[in-house]
Amino acid sequence: MQATIIRATGSWYDAQLQNTETKVQCRLRGKFRLDNTKLTNPVAVGDHVVLEKEANQDTYSINQILPRRNYVVRSDPHKKAYTHIIAANIDNAIIVATIAYPRTSTGFIDRMLTVCEAYHIRPIIVFNKIDLYNDKETSKLNDYTESYRSVGYTVIHTSTVNHVGLAALHLHIKQKINLLCGHSGVGKSATMNVIYPTLNLRIGSISNFSGKGMHTTTFAEWFNLGDGGAVIDTPGVKELGLSDMQPGELSTYLPDLHDAAKQCRYNSCLHANEPDCGVKRAVEAGSISMLRYNGYLSMLGELQLGLKKWQKK
Repeated sequence: MQATIIRATGSWYDAQLQNTETKVQCRLRGKFRLDNTKLTNPVAVGDHVVLEKEANQDTYSINQILPRRNYVVRSDPHKKAYTHIIAANIDNAIIVATIAYPRTSTGFIDRMLTVCEAYHIRPIIVFNKIDLYNDKETSKLNDYTESYRSVGYTVIHTSTVNHVGLAALHLHIKQKINLLCGHSGVGKSATMNVIYPTLNLRIGSISNFSGKGMHTTTFAEWFNLGDGGAVIDTPGVKELGLSDMQPGELSTYLPDLHDAAKQCRYNSCLHANEPDCGVKRAVEAGSISMLRYNGYLSMLGELQLGLKKWQKK
């Protein structure tokens, strides 16, 4: 029988049987653990699997992992050469960010957008807690919004206090499989709880000492929505890794840079120090924002550093 993985902790998984809301426990057969030595988890939330009931037990074994149409990974914090699949088979990535309380780095947003482009996932940027921002923070919010919208990304401003933007967000996520991601404390769970009151996702708090979010989710988990879709809640990921991506291909996942790169003199141009670069000309002309270009340079530097470390091994 087929099922979808909805929770993964240790060696056991919770799965929901296809076309039902019946949930069962299952575990991997040993052979899957060796299929890809660069993955710390061969099965992830959102994976579609084939199960077989174990003899004289109420549990099941996973006989087959069906092909994924996409997935999102992060670098494993303990094993730098390994990656961890956060979730698979996703329609939307809901990137929840805050200008303050706590501050979300644009680097995190850029990484998520790049991964979404690479794996054909639709990103939706949600700037939350807009009711808290002062004039300076609101100005920064508007600058960020203009920069991302000019590329074609959907950007929504939300407030759970004033119920701003929640109806617009609901239109994008209903009847879809949605990955919910963002730093701890940005209000991911609180926002979803207001849109879907029966979800009861755990809500964290902000540390008075650091001003940063305190982790409440320790593993990815699937939650059914009342309108036929689902949300996959994820741990607050500090930094999303650009796993298995080469420096030369990075700009192809930034639509605004990719178009301008067609005007570069050299096909191998990295748009950093090369002469006659179409991307740099576009930045100077204002058709590519400095926010986007600086984000690209930051990711490029990260990939180049990672490549150098790999070559030394």
